[in-house]
Amino acid sequence: MRIACVLDVDYEDSEFKQPYAAFKNQGHQVTIVGLQSGKELRGKQGKVVTKAEVGIDQARPEQFDALFIPGGYS
Repeated sequence: MRIACVLDVDYEDSEFKQPYAAFKNQGHQVTIVGLQSGKELRGKQGKVVTKAEVGIDQARPEQFDALFIPGGYS
């Protein structure tokens, strides 16, 4: 399954980290979609840092099977 994870700074670390890891462990392809491709994204607690793989302007609904939006300010 191809999952789009829409994320921006100040997301809730645990609400991203655990589901993301579970999806990956089950063999799903998870793409982090941010405001700008390559932008560093840090969680509210500062424990998790990742990067947007694709900018929102590049993502297309037909590229994904599911949408994952972690809590926080995303």
